[in-house]
Amino acid sequence: MPCEKHQVRWHLYPDLSHATTQTSMTKISYRDFDLKISAANDGRYEIEVLQSPSGQGSSVIPFLLADGDLQEKLARLEKAILGPAGPEGIEEARLFGSAIFDTFISGDVRTVYDRSRQATQDAGVGLRLRLRIAAPELEGIPWEFLYDSRHGEFISLSRYTPLVRYLELALPDSGLSVKPPLRILGMVARPQDMDDLDVRRERERLEQALAPLRRKRKVELVWLEGDSWRDLHQAMQEGPWHIFHFIGHAAYDDVAQEGVLLLADDSGNPSLVTASQLGQVLSDQPTLRMVVLNACEGAKGGEQSLFSSLAAALVQRGLPAVLAMQYEISDRAAIEFTTGLYGALAANLPVDAAVSEARKAIDLAIQNSIEWGTPVLYMRSPDGVLWDVKPRFSLPLLAGAGAVVIVAILLAVIAWNAVNLNRVESIVSATPTSTNVPTPVIMGGGFNVAVADFGQRDEPGRSLPSETGRVLSGWLAEGLVKELQQNPDVEGAADFLVWHDTLPDSEKNIVFGTGEGTTSEERQQWAADLAGRVKAHMVVYGDLVDEAGESGLQISFYLAPEVAKEQSSIVGTHSLGKLLLLPESFDLGNPTVNRAVRSGLATRSKALFWLTSGLTEQLLGQSDKALETFLQAEEALKEWDDKDGKELLYFFIGREYLSQDQYDDAEAYFTRAIDINQDYARAMIALGSVFRRRLQAIPVAERSQHAETEVLISGAAGAMEEGARLADRTGDSLLKAIARIQLSKTKALIAEIAFNGGDLDVAEERASAAGNLADEALSLLGDTQQYRIIAQAYEALGAAHFVQGIVQQVGGEQTKAQEQLEIAAEAYRECIDLGELDLFDATLQDIVIEEGCRPNLEKVQEFLPEAEGK
Repeated sequence: MPCEKHQVRWHLYPDLSHATTQTSMTKISYRDFDLKISAANDGRYEIEVLQSPSGQGSSVIPFLLADGDLQEKLARLEKAILGPAGPEGIEEARLFGSAIFDTFISGDVRTVYDRSRQATQDAGVGLRLRLRIAAPELEGIPWEFLYDSRHGEFISLSRYTPLVRYLELALPDSGLSVKPPLRILGMVARPQDMDDLDVRRERERLEQALAPLRRKRKVELVWLEGDSWRDLHQAMQEGPWHIFHFIGHAAYDDVAQEGVLLLADDSGNPSLVTASQLGQVLSDQPTLRMVVLNACEGAKGGEQSLFSSLAAALVQRGLPAVLAMQYEISDRAAIEFTTGLYGALAANLPVDAAVSEARKAIDLAIQNSIEWGTPVLYMRSPDGVLWDVKPRFSLPLLAGAGAVVIVAILLAVIAWNAVNLNRVESIVSATPTSTNVPTPVIMGGGFNVAVADFGQRDEPGRSLPSETGRVLSGWLAEGLVKELQQNPDVEGAADFLVWHDTLPDSEKNIVFGTGEGTTSEERQQWAADLAGRVKAHMVVYGDLVDEAGESGLQISFYLAPEVAKEQSSIVGTHSLGKLLLLPESFDLGNPTVNRAVRSGLATRSKALFWLTSGLTEQLLGQSDKALETFLQAEEALKEWDDKDGKELLYFFIGREYLSQDQYDDAEAYFTRAIDINQDYARAMIALGSVFRRRLQAIPVAERSQHAETEVLISGAAGAMEEGARLADRTGDSLLKAIARIQLSKTKALIAEIAFNGGDLDVAEERASAAGNLADEALSLLGDTQQYRIIAQAYEALGAAHFVQGIVQQVGGEQTKAQEQLEIAAEAYRECIDLGELDLFDATLQDIVIEEGCRPNLEKVQEFLPEAEGK
C-alpha cells in the first residue's frame, strides 16, 4: 500500500483546539409541595400540606361540587376548551382556575404555599405541586387550570411549578437504569366508524421530534403494525419497551365505570379495552416507565373510584407515569403537545417539568387556546425521574452512544426580563412581559455576563446565601459597569450586557442565587446550567472562604462553549485572581473597611472588564481585534500583580497568538503563564498545541527526517502529558476530557510520523494509545451536550483507528486492518451526525466536520470501498 495515501490523510487532518457550543437544557431541582384533599365527616373537605419547603399546614373548607355557580363555570370552561380558540376562553379558564385556587389554597395552606414559593424562588429551584386527591368526587375537577390571580399565572404552565396528580402506592419501584436506546412502542388505533384523526401528521411530527435521538441510537421508535388488542398483547411480549405511545380514541364507560381505549377487533370494528384490562397487559412489561395516551378523555373517571380513569388505573398497576387527556383534544394541540413533551424529555427534564413545557408548546403554537389544560399527568415517581440512561459501549474503543448527547428541543427557556444594574440603564435592555404568564426571555447582548451572588462556604463545601456576599457581588458588578463607562472606545465594550440579582424576583422571573454544589465541578455544572438558561456567555460567582487561617473571597467565572471559537481549553471555570483577603472583623457598615475591600474588588472588576472585552471580539470572530484588546489589557492592568492570578491574562493573549499561527509569541506568553502558576493545566495544554502546530507546519514528506522533529515531538508530548496530569488534579471532567483529546491528537500525529519513517511498531503503539485516550475522553463527556468537543473526540478516535488500520494493512493483517478502518469510519460518522444537533455552531460545522471528519471519512473509504454509501 503506497504511503502517499496516509500521508495525504494526515496532511489534511487539521489541528483543532476548538470548544463546543452547548445547547443546554437546564437541569432543575425541585422541592415538593404535597397537598392532600380528603372529605371530612361533616360534608366539608380537609386540606393538608403534608410536606413543603415551609413546613405543614391545614384548613377545612366548605365546598359543594354541585354548586350552581361552580358548575356554570365548569360548563363554560369545557365549552371554551372544545370550542374555537378565543380570548373569551382564556378568561373562562382564569375565572374557573382562580375559583378553585382561592377555595382550596386558602388560610394556613395559602400561607405555607406562599412561603414555599418564595423559598424556592430565592433558592433558584422549582416547587412541584403534588395533588393527592383522596375524595373520588373531586377527581374530575380540571386542577390543571389552577390560577393564582395575585400573580396572574396558571400554575401548571411553568416548569418551575409543575402540577401532578400524585398517587403514593406501596409498590416496589423497578430499577431506573436503562441501556440505550430507549424503546418507544407507538400504536395507532383506527377502528371502523370512528372519527378520523390526523394520524399521518402526528406520526410525522413525533418521528421528527425523535429523529436526532434515533440517529444517535438513544431512542428507538417502533410502530405497531395492527390496531387490535391482540397486536398490543403480542408486542408487549416482545419488549423491552420503555414508553408506550397511543394515538386514537378513549372514552368513559358508565356501565363498567372505567375508562376504555377503543381498539379494533379482528374485523376492524371498535373493541373496548377497559382500564383494568389495559393495566394487566402493560404492567407485565417490567421495563415500561411511561404511557402516553394521546386520546380524548383518557383521564376522565367516575366519581366513585379514584382509579376508574385509564391513567390512574395504570399508575395503580405500578407504572411510574401516565399522561392522558381529560377532554377531547384537537389534532393540532395533540401534535404540538407530543412534540414539546418528547423534546423536553430528550433534554433530560423530569417528566412533570417536561409536561409543563409541552403545555407551553400548545399555548405558544395555538393563539388563545386553553387546550394546554387538557393533558393530565398521573405520577407515582417521587421526583419525576423515570430512567437513568447508562452509556452504551459497542466496538472496541468506540464508545458510540455513550458519549452522544440527547438533543435539546426546548420551546422556551427560563423567563427573564432584561434588567438594569444599579441605575446603569445604558447597557441593559428591558424586555417587558406582555401577558400574565411569564414570557421566556434570554440575555440579548453581544456578550452576556451574569453575576451571581457570592455565598458563604460552609464545612461540607456548600455555598450558602450571605448578605455580605450579596453586597460584594453587587460591588463587583458595579465595578464592571464603571469600567465600561470609563472605556467606551474599547473594542467590544458596546456589546456588553450585564445582569445581577438586584431587582425584585417579580421583575426578573429568576434568581441567580449562589453557586450550588459542594465541589468545584458541581459548581461549574451549576454555572453551565445557569448560562444555558439565560444564554450568558460568562457567569461570575464566588464564595467567602477560610483558607489556611485566612478569610477571604474567591471569585471564579465560567465561560460557556459559545465563547470558545478557537480553543476548547477556554471552556469551563477560571479563577479571577487569588483569594481576596478580607479584614478579620469585616463590617459592611464601616466606611473605612468598605473602601479597602472595594479597592481590591476594583482590580478584579477591571481585569474582568478587559478579559470580557477581548472575549467579545473573539466571540465575533475578530481575532486581530481580540489580540489588540488583550494587549491593551496588559498595559492597563500593570497594577495587577503577576502572583495574583495574572497568568489568566497571559493565557488569553497566548491563545490569540496561537489562533493566528504566531507560534513564538504564543509560546512566550504560555510559558509566562506557567512560570507564574506551574499547576496551570490549560496553559500547559496550550503550550503542547504550539509544539504540535509547529510539527504540522513541516511538510508531510519531510517530517520523519526533519532536524526539529524530535525536539517538537518531545515538546508536544511532554507538555500534553503534563497538561493531562494537571487536569486530572483539578477534578474537572470537562478539562480532563479536553486534555485527553489534545493528547490523543498529538499521539496520532506522532504515530503518522513514525509510520512514514518506517517504524511500524512505534506507529502501532502510539496509535493504540491515541485511541484509548479518545475513548477515555468520550467516557468523561458522558451524556453532556458539549457537541463540538464530543465531535472532536470522535475525530481523534477516528484518526487513531485510521492509523492502526493502515499500519496493519501494510503489515499484511488484512482482517484486523478492516476492523480498525470500519471503527474509524463509524467514529467519523458519529462526528458528522453531531452537526445535526447544533446547526448554528459554525466551528463545529465548518472546521470540525467539513475540514476534519467528512474528508477523513472519504479518505477512510478509499481504503475501505465497501464502506461507501453507508
